[in-house]
Amino acid sequence: MVSPHRPGLVLRPSKLKMTFNLLVCLGFVCIGAFQVVQHAGSAGGWICVVFFGLCSAVFAASFNPHAAYLQIQNEGFIVCSLFRKSPMVRWEEVSSFRVARPSLGGHRMVVYDWLAPSNSRLRRVNRRLIGATDALPESYGLRLEELTELLNAWRQRALTSG
Repeated sequence: MVSPHRPGLVLRPSKLKMTFNLLVCLGFVCIGAFQVVQHAGSAGGWICVVFFGLCSAVFAASFNPHAAYLQIQNEGFIVCSLFRKSPMVRWEEVSSFRVARPSLGGHRMVVYDWLAPSNSRLRRVNRRLIGATDALPESYGLRLEELTELLNAWRQRALTSG
């Protein structure tokens, strides 16, 4: 467990998970290329090459330390995904963090609610799909429960000290 008493902390995605995803995508690129060669320009093969080629580029770019991270600070947290950095989310603006599974199935994720009421359609859809108004895009190399515990500790410390 990482201590919540440091002035700031940056968590990055698991390199093992990114490597696995990259290799899987490259495997599908090869399968698609094989289909293109074997079946004289198969449309399905080309779709496979293009789609998984783009996915491979995204996973390869994710190895750049500025591509994806979760920056935790005393005031709040910042999420960066595919080089796009979100504005800081202040601890007092959100509820505690918890682990949830989307209602339509899929992988569990760390979720939270914005405390201020919103007419945002995206937040309403999120509420129906994941049971919360927002979620983190991944677990940053930690187990979901560890990440939840870490974020709640930072949030609690900030709310009680400030």
